[in-house]
Amino acid sequence: MRKIRLFYSFLWLVFILLSAYVFTFFPGTKTIPNKLGPFQLYAIMITMGAIFAYLAALLLGPVKGIEEELIDKFALVAIPFGLVGARLGFVLQNAEYYQNHPLEVIGITPDGFGLSGLSIHGVIVAGVLCLLLFYGWVGLRTLDLGDLGATILLIGQAFGRFGNFFNQELYGYPTSVPWKMFIDPAHRLAGYYDQAFYHPTFFYEGFLCLLGATILAYRFLHKRRFRGQIVLEYLMLYSLIRFVVEFFRIEPPSLWGLHTAQLLSLVIIVLCGIMYVLTLRFGQKLFVGEARQTP
Repeated sequence: MRKIRLFYSFLWLVFILLSAYVFTFFPGTKTIPNKLGPFQLYAIMITMGAIFAYLAALLLGPVKGIEEELIDKFALVAIPFGLVGARLGFVLQNAEYYQNHPLEVIGITPDGFGLSGLSIHGVIVAGVLCLLLFYGWVGLRTLDLGDLGATILLIGQAFGRFGNFFNQELYGYPTSVPWKMFIDPAHRLAGYYDQAFYHPTFFYEGFLCLLGATILAYRFLHKRRFRGQIVLEYLMLYSLIRFVVEFFRIEPPSLWGLHTAQLLSLVIIVLCGIMYVLTLRFGQKLFVGEARQTP
């Protein structure tokens, strides 16, 4: 347990240092970089988050009887699935644009190769597909892998959000709060060209994601009452985070003054909440049984 506490302390330290670095760009006196040498900072942040999440899995999994070998096998399938799902999810959300720019789906742009734009909901769908594939392999232990994956996913999201900062995307409404973030004119949305400072929603979501990851790690280790519990808690917790952050993000309202992502979040919270309560009340026996031996 000491190694786990030290690791999560390290994650918070890295997050704080990264935050301190990006905050130096908020006044608009320095140009925000988008590359480190030949590498896109967006890709570096995504990779950093994936590495941290994988290391967390290696620390948390064995404590609950999930072998490193099984974690490695799942990672080899889940990571490629997740990346493809994340990209396809983003492309589908922006289908009209990519119909007119099909080569940009795979990162070929007029300025060269540059792949950006991922969807967390695409990752979640891909993760479910991976779990279905693994069910035929390891049986009920698939739910253990699902709980472990749900525990660490918010780590990847927390650090991946810094990639949005370096791309100057997914920022919030114009604001005059002390922590306002300067956006270059070239990255401002239509209708906001005369506004220079915006809510740093990447930071809001990143901070809440890392806080959520820390909470889920504690619950995975000490408060798990049935297999699949952390999956449901992740879906509800991230949906709540997304619901809150969307109030600051520039998006057209869809219904009742709420964004589409907020409506989807509410649906997920309600459905997962019902499943959670019913499982606690009636279904715990469904998640107890002999797991198959890993090949």
